[in-house]
Amino acid sequence: MNTCAEYFQTLPQRLKVELVAGWETCFFFDIAGPKGGRFTVRIKDQKAEVFPEKIGDPKCTVRTDDETYMGIERGRIKPEAAFMTGKIKIDNVGEMMKYASSFRRL
Repeated sequence: MNTCAEYFQTLPQRLKVELVAGWETCFFFDIAGPKGGRFTVRIKDQKAEVFPEKIGDPKCTVRTDDETYMGIERGRIKPEAAFMTGKIKIDNVGEMMKYASSFRRL
């Protein structure tokens, strides 16, 4: 996978359905760079949906660049380190922690 959009497209299949029962949330990702983009991920009724734009009222907004995001997805960058060094900005850390554990790694 070469773009953030390609990674986001895999999220519905990677959702750990058993962990999201009763959880309804919305995330907005604003990813800078030529391989980035703007994406909304909505989790509702034990399903994940991905939209190529900002929709709804997100409970968590994530801002980063394409290299950092893809590095995290590929397991080359630790999300905690990216957050602590300011390479990724998250406005609701508790919501993001639940999100991060709700998807299988590639």
